[in-house]
Amino acid sequence: MAVTDDINIALRDFERYTGDGLPNAPVGHPLPVGDPRSGVHHPNKAELRNLLITIAQTMGDPDALDEIVAATGAPLASFRLPLIHDPWGVKSGGVHTIYVPRHGYVRRGDQVLNGIYGTPSTPFPDHVALPVTSDGAATVYIDLLDTTNPYKITNWPETPPTDRPSSIVVVAEIYRQRIKTEFAMVKLEDPDQELISFRWPIVVDGGKVRFGGFYHYSSATGWTFYQPPAPEAYWELDLNTLNNSHWRYYVDRVAAAAGEVPIKVANGGSTRPLVLGNQAALIEIGTSINSMFQTVHPVIGGQFGAPNMMPLGNDPDRAPRYHALTTAVDLTDPALLARGLTRGFGGMRPMPRLRLPPDTPRQGWIFVRVCVQVAADDDFASPTIYLQSGDSRNLAQFSMLMERRLSARAAVYTRIVPYNVAETPEMLTVGYTTEGRITAGHQYYIGPLMGAIQSGDFASAGTEDILLPPELFVVEGRDLPIWRDGIVPDREGPGRVNLRQQSAPVGVVPWSQPIIGHAVPDYAAAPSTIGISVSGSRYSQSFRAERTVSVNRISGPVSGAVKVLCMGDSITNRELPSRVSAALADIGMTPEMIGTMANDGGAWGEGRGAWEYGDFIGIDTQFPAVPVGDEADYLAMDATNANADGRWGRNPFLRPATGGDNPAHVFNGLIFDFPAYLSRFGVDVPDYVTLQLGTNDINQRAPAVSLDQITRGLAVMVPSILAASPTIRVGVSIPPLPRSPHGDGKWTGHMVAAIRAIMAECAKHARADCVPVWAHMSPDFGWVVSARQTRDGRVVGDIGDELHPIDANLGYMADAWAQWIACRAI
Repeated sequence: MAVTDDINIALRDFERYTGDGLPNAPVGHPLPVGDPRSGVHHPNKAELRNLLITIAQTMGDPDALDEIVAATGAPLASFRLPLIHDPWGVKSGGVHTIYVPRHGYVRRGDQVLNGIYGTPSTPFPDHVALPVTSDGAATVYIDLLDTTNPYKITNWPETPPTDRPSSIVVVAEIYRQRIKTEFAMVKLEDPDQELISFRWPIVVDGGKVRFGGFYHYSSATGWTFYQPPAPEAYWELDLNTLNNSHWRYYVDRVAAAAGEVPIKVANGGSTRPLVLGNQAALIEIGTSINSMFQTVHPVIGGQFGAPNMMPLGNDPDRAPRYHALTTAVDLTDPALLARGLTRGFGGMRPMPRLRLPPDTPRQGWIFVRVCVQVAADDDFASPTIYLQSGDSRNLAQFSMLMERRLSARAAVYTRIVPYNVAETPEMLTVGYTTEGRITAGHQYYIGPLMGAIQSGDFASAGTEDILLPPELFVVEGRDLPIWRDGIVPDREGPGRVNLRQQSAPVGVVPWSQPIIGHAVPDYAAAPSTIGISVSGSRYSQSFRAERTVSVNRISGPVSGAVKVLCMGDSITNRELPSRVSAALADIGMTPEMIGTMANDGGAWGEGRGAWEYGDFIGIDTQFPAVPVGDEADYLAMDATNANADGRWGRNPFLRPATGGDNPAHVFNGLIFDFPAYLSRFGVDVPDYVTLQLGTNDINQRAPAVSLDQITRGLAVMVPSILAASPTIRVGVSIPPLPRSPHGDGKWTGHMVAAIRAIMAECAKHARADCVPVWAHMSPDFGWVVSARQTRDGRVVGDIGDELHPIDANLGYMADAWAQWIACRAI
């Protein structure tokens, strides 16, 4: 080789060049420039030293090499080709290997090797293959005494010979996949994320990460597919919720080859290993910290936001918009009941249908999750998603995948899939075309972007639901308004509310009246049974919800003496007893307001500021029970809400539980006992009890906790109140929240469920009535406004207190209660 060739090789611009002797050598990129795509070439010391020696010898100094060796005492080595490092075994069947060029020059003192040595390797005939068999350290060296196979490797704990150091020249030191060498080297491909391809997007759902089947590629093995054991479609791992710990998720190729779970997580103090024995390194998929998941692979759910477009959610009884052969049935599997699902879709065609918005794109993404209950153990089958036209033609259909097997008879199925259809889809139908299986907890999303819905995130019933009890109480001349935003769960929805006559005699024009914002029904013209309908929803103008209510309407005045006990929180304390008393007197009755608290306005009652259902029944213990025998001490205390050391800070309704008490009503060893309260504190038996609680539960608790407290409070308090006398009646209600971002969120997330719980509890008892105070109070005015006066006299501001109604709303609330009492008195 001419010296100019040596110069061009050592001082070339780029790493790879035409004819470099390595696999896939570039074409049309000769020396001295080379192939720009391969990266800049940086000559190392060995290359420069060897080049200078060659130049010196060429210039007429044949002893230059000996002079340098003598001067430095260091070995000299040079290879015609670069080393090849294959840490992942791409070309060697998965074994970590270093390939050393066979053509080399080595000299140390008077020991010289100059030529082609060793056995050609299969993938690289110009190189010798040296396998790394240790997961620790290895040393590649040249043995100057071996003139046949001088290129050698020792794997820890072995080391190169130490008894003859002058004949040993170290080429490279290796630690796991890392290598240190002064010679030119090419590293073969790494099995990084680009070598893993998931069949389905990774799903981040609550505190879990779910990984579906995936393909793995390497040059040595090609494409290999791994999937969870049938019938499930996902492996599930925990999501890191800590903000001070970094978790790493990876594919363990050794576990995969052995048929074990291939995806693992290194969390907390555990360390993700880089190599297992002689096998290739593990392949990282993603990381998580503080409930965030990061990855280069497709993922959904890391930031939820897709709306659940199935308004009936987990309640199939509220809007029967599904196949004619579909019926609503009870669920029985404990795993589904534990998820809050009690009713599902069964019958000959257990497949509810969703009418899609008119702007649904022809190309986009579908997300569906549904729970399934089967009649026989492990008799599972995938539900089908049907994307349909307006006349029920199937435009596309997709089988769902089992996300998780909950029990032998219950499972969760899901599917995230792109679609592309020839015409605008109008309906989405999911389920089975044969009987024998029940679907429940449907979650649907369809749109232009990939979206996801978190498990258990069910939409409210929407404007198709009507939040009114079966009976309205009206005194002639005192007609109360009904607010549209007080009877629909979805305040932001476009639903239109109408009152109407169900049917009219022939020749008579049927009566109807719209509720636009609010309306005062014309009860004089209305029939005794009124039909109420809500038309339209966010997703379709064809949606309808209908129901009837009876109108208990009496003419005044109404006479008679009544004893009334108002129970509640600060809203009750702020003049409700005195206002109810005034309204009853105006109707013609003689009220006596009773209780142990001197509520604002001068009337007695049991309005207790900041109290929740949990305080009344003893779940919470911040207001201790009055010990039996301390009744006189309690009655001697301050009776207002102003003194925490007075009656307000003590609970007179609790007593120690005994063996005969219902254990479900016992909390912290105490039980709510209304008859005992009347007897112990000398309170007369009331004719009517108004129970207006729940605002503090909703304001201070998470949705699930507030609903649980309200439901348990109702189940304990209502029967105990009714047990005090066979003639006593109890009315139950909850005030609304105003229209505001916070109020609307609490309305949808908390209060709608609380109203349903109130209506459900009252339906169990003949002497319990649901009084729809929430429907008769304004969500727009009658609330404290933090206002400022402008120059032209206008007052502007924001609602400053979203819990306590004032002014007109206090009047509406009190009159609703008074009219209920007057109607029941007759």
